[in-house]
Amino acid sequence: MVIQEQLAGMHTGHWSAGAWQPVLFDSFEQVDSNREAYKQALDFVDGRVRNLVVHGSRGWGKSHLTQSVADVIGLPMVDVREKSLCRLPDTSILLLDDADACRTRPKKCQEIRLELERRVRSRKRTLVVLNCGERAARSFLPSPRSWKMVRLDEPSVAERAAIVRRMCTNEGLELSYTSVGLVARLVRGNGHSLSGALARLKVGADGHAAMLHPLRVAGLLHPYLLDSCDYDIRDVVLDQITRSAGGDLKRHLELAVFALAEVAGLSEVCVADYFGMRPVDVYRVRTNGLVRREQDPVWRSQVDRIVYKTTSYLCDA
Repeated sequence: MVIQEQLAGMHTGHWSAGAWQPVLFDSFEQVDSNREAYKQALDFVDGRVRNLVVHGSRGWGKSHLTQSVADVIGLPMVDVREKSLCRLPDTSILLLDDADACRTRPKKCQEIRLELERRVRSRKRTLVVLNCGERAARSFLPSPRSWKMVRLDEPSVAERAAIVRRMCTNEGLELSYTSVGLVARLVRGNGHSLSGALARLKVGADGHAAMLHPLRVAGLLHPYLLDSCDYDIRDVVLDQITRSAGGDLKRHLELAVFALAEVAGLSEVCVADYFGMRPVDVYRVRTNGLVRREQDPVWRSQVDRIVYKTTSYLCDA
């Protein structure tokens, strides 16, 4: 049966947090950095590749791709990190995730390499995931010439945006095009970091993510990114106000507090700590700003300009 027929005829998935979660190839976003790995995974399913190794940096879809293979062919994915794993199952097809996690346990590592060598000699099909480069992968594998090796690279910024859009689709989270690009740029780390950020947005949006202003997206992510990103949205807003709001320092402060507390949605304590104010003063400035935005066209214009310039800076930085 060819892969297209299998994908069309199967409703497969895996257990996660007590719920049945489908993980098929169509939930995996193809970009230039992972396209070859995707193609080789399909070839493995169709039997055109006997022994396949997918290697590369952690967190960019190797396990997702392997789980998709597992779902299509109807076999479990074996994780070396499972403490209950005594030895590899002697099956005609084996899908082994994070195989090099055993490197810290020399005896277990030797056992796994011996098992893989037996599989190569008996011509049993095997897919192995390794979180390392090609040289380390070749040193780990028995009979390295018997394996088809493919690297899944880290994505570019543009590719990260495409991956974020796919992750949003998989999670049922609707974000604007600008907000997707913002998440892709602001969130450092790997796919696990992006997944955590989207989970925070999903909770913070309360079912209305599509209506979130990009600056509110940045505000929701602010506490999540403080320890992992070299930016502070409060610095960015204040800098943009200083550049475009004239020389009135008092007005600078009021605009910054209003933009951060009302538009970005930062907590009063977070804004107050930054400016050396009391939370009650932040509340007062925010409340007065709401009134001024309705009654003062100059104030409203300045707020809109600050919001636009801040969002543009965050998206283009």
